[in-house]
Amino acid sequence: LSKSYGKEAWRDDMRAMLKQAGGKGDPTVFMFLDSQIKEEGFLEDISNILNTGEIPNLFPMEEIDGITESVKQAAKAQGRPLTRDSLFSFFVERCRIFLHICLCMSPIGAALRTRLRKFPALVNCCTIDWFATWPAQALTSVAKYFLDDVEEMKDDHRTSVVDACVFMHRSVHETSARFLQEMRMNVYVTPTSYLELITTFKTLIRTKSAELAGLKRRYDVGLEQLRSTENEVDEMTITLEKLKPNLLKTAKETEELIAVIEKESKDAEEQHKAVAVDEAAANEKAEASKAIKEDCEEQLKEALPALEAATKAVSNISKNEITEVRTMAAPSDKVKRVLEAVCICLEEKPKRVMDANGKPAWDYWEVAKKSVMSDTNTFIDRLLNYDKENMKETVIEKMQPYIKDKNFRPEVVKSVSTALVGLCSWVLAMDKYYRVNKVVKPKKAMLAEAEAEFAAAMSDLNAKKAMLKDIDDRLADLNKTLAENMEKKQNLQDEFEMTEKKLERALKLMDGLGGEKTRYTASSEQLGRQYDKILGDVVVASGFIAYLGPFTSLY
Repeated sequence: LSKSYGKEAWRDDMRAMLKQAGGKGDPTVFMFLDSQIKEEGFLEDISNILNTGEIPNLFPMEEIDGITESVKQAAKAQGRPLTRDSLFSFFVERCRIFLHICLCMSPIGAALRTRLRKFPALVNCCTIDWFATWPAQALTSVAKYFLDDVEEMKDDHRTSVVDACVFMHRSVHETSARFLQEMRMNVYVTPTSYLELITTFKTLIRTKSAELAGLKRRYDVGLEQLRSTENEVDEMTITLEKLKPNLLKTAKETEELIAVIEKESKDAEEQHKAVAVDEAAANEKAEASKAIKEDCEEQLKEALPALEAATKAVSNISKNEITEVRTMAAPSDKVKRVLEAVCICLEEKPKRVMDANGKPAWDYWEVAKKSVMSDTNTFIDRLLNYDKENMKETVIEKMQPYIKDKNFRPEVVKSVSTALVGLCSWVLAMDKYYRVNKVVKPKKAMLAEAEAEFAAAMSDLNAKKAMLKDIDDRLADLNKTLAENMEKKQNLQDEFEMTEKKLERALKLMDGLGGEKTRYTASSEQLGRQYDKILGDVVVASGFIAYLGPFTSLY
């Protein structure tokens, strides 16, 4: 029960219990201990239930209606009247049938006698069970049951502790009879006392075992620390002896490495200066090449737009347009002159024929129709991939009558055929490109020579840079090795100094705790002996606590 448990909570529990037994018809046992009697009014309600099966004025009127409704079906099944009073009486009757009350009271003291006089129903309406003294077999069985989970005991000790508990309880029971006879004082030795003995033993064995084990562990840890310190002193002494030669060796290696790095750094600096001079010269050659290249590109800009326009016009000539020109039965002079110019550029040989006056002449029309334009794709491809960089001067001279002809213009031949526009533009573009390229070509040669010189200079420069990179990489590796050696040296120095300090502190600690080792050892051994005997000590102490309080020192 909680500290705030009072009359109202008690009445709520009583209402719930009676509804369960009388309303639902569930068999119910209500066990009530004398330690739970917070108010004497609790016993008055229990007495009323024992006498009449109900507690007067427990249920308000609205709850009674609900109770009568809950038992109506059961009352109807038994042929009872279904009036309100009859149904409530049936509820009370069911409470007396299905509810059993079990009261657990201690006879020690005057409390039970007083309560029996105040509430006679506790005697008249109850069956009293008097618990007799437990036999030795029962005491043994109970002790084995409760001591079975004690981990601090070994199995061979458990039987001895059970026998000791039984012996103490029976001997105290016999002594209490002699104490009553001699001192006229009644000492009650009940099963509760026996259970208290076992409970006290379990509590004490756990706490005292943990306490002694903790104390012994503290001394053992201290001894282990002392032994560990002694071992560390030996190890640190050996470590210092090993560190000294390593430290000297690392210092010597570091000094030698510094000398090598200084020498190679000087060589690398001279190499850097030489590479810088070569790089400046290479840059000058690159600038000269760039100037020549820009001049060539500037002059080619004059011819390139016309060349690109002609190339585009040739690309746009369709197969049908070429076929149309090729199949002309009587081509005009404009058609013939355009195709003659194209054949001259392509270096096609004309056919020797006789003109209208009977004089020999050169005819390109038959060559153009049957050979040059026989395959349209091949014809267009020859124009687009024409080697304009290597045009012959004799070809250009043959083209001049056509170039100077005012009727040899794209806008003039456009009226005859759109295919002639692209071909005429292509011929004019080739002539213009030749004239510009004639000026640019020597400069291109100069550019190629300058670029070759620049490439040679860059090759030499790259070789020197590669050599310089190797030197720098080696220098970087040496510096890295130096840093590692310096770090190693510093680590060895720090470890040496730290080990010296630890050794100094450890020696001081050993000097200060020299006498404590003996005391710790003695204390640990003493606590070990106490721990070995703790079982018997706790059994005796538990007996004193459980039984010997009422007895005088004589007993």
